[in-house]
Amino acid sequence: MVNQRDVAKRAGVSVATISAVINKNKFVSENLKEKVLKAIEELNYEPNAIARSLRVSKTFTIGVIIPNIKSAPFAYLVRAIEDVARSNGYNIILNSSEEDEKIERSVITNLREKRVDGMIVAPCKKTNIQLFEVYKKRMPIVFIDRDIEELNIDYIGSDNFDATFNTVNYLADLGHRNIAIISLPKDITTGKERLDGYLKALEKRKLDINFELIKEGNFTKGEGYKKTLEILESKNKFDSIIVCNHLMTLGCMKAFNENNLSIPDDISVIGFDDLPWIEFLNPPLTVISQKMDIIGEGAVKLIIKRIRQYKTNKKSLKPKKIIINAELIIRNSCKERN
Repeated sequence: MVNQRDVAKRAGVSVATISAVINKNKFVSENLKEKVLKAIEELNYEPNAIARSLRVSKTFTIGVIIPNIKSAPFAYLVRAIEDVARSNGYNIILNSSEEDEKIERSVITNLREKRVDGMIVAPCKKTNIQLFEVYKKRMPIVFIDRDIEELNIDYIGSDNFDATFNTVNYLADLGHRNIAIISLPKDITTGKERLDGYLKALEKRKLDINFELIKEGNFTKGEGYKKTLEILESKNKFDSIIVCNHLMTLGCMKAFNENNLSIPDDISVIGFDDLPWIEFLNPPLTVISQKMDIIGEGAVKLIIKRIRQYKTNKKSLKPKKIIINAELIIRNSCKERN
């Protein structure tokens, strides 16, 4: 069986250099790294992952928990997480909480039993706050997309407040005065921040706040459809709507279509997340684009940094709160009003 000494002999370097390249724990020049990698390939050498994890007290795995594994934005986020993790010598264990606190609790415990080195989590709600409090003492955790503000835990996510604040201003600049919203649950920070941005913008533009035009949804097409019908049935006048989730946006557009309302001639619509099929809708949809790939990349880099720091000075680590700007992508689903 080929071992590190064989690789070192083939590459003409020390065994310590081979170890440094494999474990990525010391700087090695590009020239030496190329020699080592070439020798590894030629000899078909496979490092013993189990022995390596025992030697350095790491499993080189990161647990990832997202609310819905079928959600397209989270799929892009996970792809970015996996790519960056792999390039740094880590594997991920992916789990879905299905927006269920009991499942989330079970998954967290299971990941701990698998001895993951750290966790990247989009938490369901605040229900499991005590569990996160316990686990942050045992391993590094990075929250993504959603934060639990009461906990001093690293977080990276979109600027949700500015996203809806700027969107309301865009619609107001087009002459819209009655702007509806289908927001997300207020017990997650994403929902609270997006609703707060919407309300603050209405206040700043001196536009009426009509609570009949504010609905809370739950991430599904059916909910977007249902909440849109509720707004229509209320008979309250509105000329535009912001929908805070891509699936709810599809349900909203279906409701308008069934009620013979034209987008944007009758109602202007703005959704969330710029997915590949969005521009092929009729009309192509104006959306708030979250940079999920940047969030995913940032989360992995931060968790790996914390893993390396954690055993030596975890008590002195100050949590980072990284906010990534969202971008309004303007297409054809909004119309200027007189």
